[in-house]
Amino acid sequence: MHCAQEISGKYQDRTYIQDFRRYHNGKEIATDDLDYEMTLETKDIENNLKECYYSLTVNKALHGHTGEYKIFAKNKYGEMETAVSFFQ
Repeated sequence: MHCAQEISGKYQDRTYIQDFRRYHNGKEIATDDLDYEMTLETKDIENNLKECYYSLTVNKALHGHTGEYKIFAKNKYGEMETAVSFFQ
């Protein structure tokens, strides 16, 4: 199962993300949880800004992985949240 839902934001410096969290059914997913893989892609856009895209992949989907997933990111310019649900 791959969560194609992305969260994106624009930044100008290396401190672009001050707070980043991911959740499954309301419970925060630990950064060292091997059930999941988090990827970040960046691309240059106008006015020396960069846009970043995060995606969350469930490495080996089991019944316990169904439910709602949320990704939350915050920086000095604001915050963003996205959610997607997977059900059997």
